[in-house]
Amino acid sequence: MAENDAKTTGNRFAPGNKLGKTFSSTRQPAKNGRKPSKLKKYIKDNDVSISDVKLVIKNIILTKTKPELDELCKDETQLMLVRVLVKSFLSDFKSGSIYNLNSLLDRIYGEAEQNININSYDNLSHEEKIAKLKELNSEING
Repeated sequence: MAENDAKTTGNRFAPGNKLGKTFSSTRQPAKNGRKPSKLKKYIKDNDVSISDVKLVIKNIILTKTKPELDELCKDETQLMLVRVLVKSFLSDFKSGSIYNLNSLLDRIYGEAEQNININSYDNLSHEEKIAKLKELNSEING
């Protein structure tokens, strides 16, 4: 009955609906995944390299004043890469953020090294580990 309900009401998600085919490793949709971003498409279509982006940051974004960057965004003779990057940074700076700049620098140079301090109890004997667990448990429970 549920199968008939799905056919007559058009509800593909009705319980027991067997209409349609399911996806598998061999049967995939024609277009899987998201659309690529316009910036990524521009970079790919125009063979923009990491050194190009570094030069934009070094010679344009970090050396110009806000009014100069505003004018640069309005100048339609400038490369789109420059205009897009400058516009995203100006938007961030307006809100007091450096998120896009930080993200781009992380992609170019890699994220800063982060040290994580982990207490290791591997060198303790079984009895010492049990004593340490009891100590930590008493600290937690008061």
